[in-house]
Amino acid sequence: MKKCLLGLVFLSTTLMAQESNQDLRKEVETIKVSLKNLHSEIQSVKSENSYLKKVLEINQPVLEQRGKDINYRVIKVIGDKKTKTIQINLLIEAIENGYRMYLNEISIFDLEGNEVKFDYNKTENQGELTIDVPKKVRLYFTYTDQELDTGLPKVLKLLRFKNSCYKFNESDSVEFKDLNVTWN
Repeated sequence: MKKCLLGLVFLSTTLMAQESNQDLRKEVETIKVSLKNLHSEIQSVKSENSYLKKVLEINQPVLEQRGKDINYRVIKVIGDKKTKTIQINLLIEAIENGYRMYLNEISIFDLEGNEVKFDYNKTENQGELTIDVPKKVRLYFTYTDQELDTGLPKVLKLLRFKNSCYKFNESDSVEFKDLNVTWN
């Protein structure tokens, strides 16, 4: 009787162990499937993240340019609501001595494609450059009433100019993109 009872207990425990083992296997399989799903979701988020990083790099403002032996840097872009003008402050620095600069063909474009007129009367666009001494240049642009139909622009899509340097008798074509305007 003891042997029979012991055999029944042993048989029932093995059946229960097999049943719980099958339950555990099912649980492990569902966990594996959910892990695969999570892994694929993580990969898609990573690829979307890298895409968004590239998009952000495209829209980053370009604030520094290097021409032929001259560095150009945008310091700030300020708009005046009363006079409807935009002032762009540049630092121009020569890497070698003896440069005489003359900025010409200066223009800016806003996001709507408006080319804003350059104000030659307010701007000092020429001068002598000394090595490692930056020269501050202020460029002024005035909007007309027709160009401001939709309001004041918050971003300038493009600032473009040429610097005719008398030392090497050539010109640098310089472009700055996506400049944020601070309006006063």
